[in-house]
Amino acid sequence: YGEILRINLDQLKNKSKNLPYKKIETINLINIPGYILDTLIIEDKIYISKVSKYKNCKKLEIFSADILDEILNFNIFKTFDECANIGIGAGRIINYKLKDQQGILLSTADSDNDKPGQKSQDENSIFGKILFINLKSKQYKIFSKGHRNVQGLSSKNEIVISTEHGPKGGDEINKIILGKNYGW
Repeated sequence: YGEILRINLDQLKNKSKNLPYKKIETINLINIPGYILDTLIIEDKIYISKVSKYKNCKKLEIFSADILDEILNFNIFKTFDECANIGIGAGRIINYKLKDQQGILLSTADSDNDKPGQKSQDENSIFGKILFINLKSKQYKIFSKGHRNVQGLSSKNEIVISTEHGPKGGDEINKIILGKNYGW
């Protein structure tokens, strides 16, 4: 619902069910109806992937704000123009450096439960992909394609790993390689 709470890490060790947190005021994050998919903090910025529901179109967007401010004033960092005709899932975002370009990886889904879509193989679609978005230019490129519904995304030492739902079970862990097609 767009609520952001702050707590000191030391307080997480408290075994009490009532943790002392501070609610952080946000601006512009939930002005457009929708739902939040994931959050990422890079240095002094917070990035949030979100599905925004416009009049006749659901779009995947990334919002950002300066995390050091008392009030988080979110602005749209990146809007993808493509409207979704199925539910938008995935939306995992991680910090990633590609060939000396600082950016983020963003996962997108191409399924509605067990009904496969056709967009994961369409080079003109953002869905069913992992995208690299340059933090300076905000331009994106397809990092990998053929994804059903990436639920987890992690990177260490330039190795990218995803967890993904398979149809009717058969979940998988994939090593994500730049330019590879994962087949959905």
